[in-house]
Amino acid sequence: MRRKEPTILRFISILYRYSHMHIARRLQPYGLPSGQHPFLLAVCRHPGFSQEKLSEHLVIDKGTTAKAVKALEKGGWIERRVDEADRRVYRLFATKQGQELGSRLDEILLEWQEVLLTGFSPTEKEEAFDLVKRMAENARSAAN
Repeated sequence: MRRKEPTILRFISILYRYSHMHIARRLQPYGLPSGQHPFLLAVCRHPGFSQEKLSEHLVIDKGTTAKAVKALEKGGWIERRVDEADRRVYRLFATKQGQELGSRLDEILLEWQEVLLTGFSPTEKEEAFDLVKRMAENARSAAN
């Protein structure tokens, strides 16, 4: 029997698309290519990540991560440094320009989160966060 009501995935998808549209619009003046903000933000929050660790953290395939890192490096947002202990590994660090944009991106994300949670009580905000976090953990467990 076909379900007539949309699943929760429908609404997660809508949130994802609107969020990306909003973030892309807000980042347009900075020249950061679309879709690369998660990579920059992760490098800002976790200086020294390897590309492999970055892929795992963002749950994105290695090829996509390599392309994003290359573009961010070319744009002057991040830099790769050879790991002293293992010269085959490159560590990723935000440049000064990347760190400044990372801080601005944090502000943009918090502002957008407040838009999404408009009308929610403090308790509802906490519950919403906890529920979505649990769904992400369930998804990770099911995928592994």
